[in-house]
Amino acid sequence: MTGLIESVLDILRNKYKEGIPIEVALNNGDTTYVICEYNEPINKSEIELFEHQTSKNLPNDYKTFLTYFNGAVLYSMYHMG
Repeated sequence: MTGLIESVLDILRNKYKEGIPIEVALNNGDTTYVICEYNEPINKSEIELFEHQTSKNLPNDYKTFLTYFNGAVLYSMYHMG
């Protein structure tokens, strides 16, 4: 499944460029702008250290996400001005 997750994350990164406003429609018919922000990825050794220190194993798909973005803010409100 990791290959699928990588494909989805690549699509996300390519479709929603960081910091570029996206116009979206609201339920009432108005529109607004949002942006996406992606955190810096972490490396596999940081994940391994976390798993060792906590004696927990993270799911492989989540590890893949962390090595791409290590978190993200999608559709954050953006004020044109």
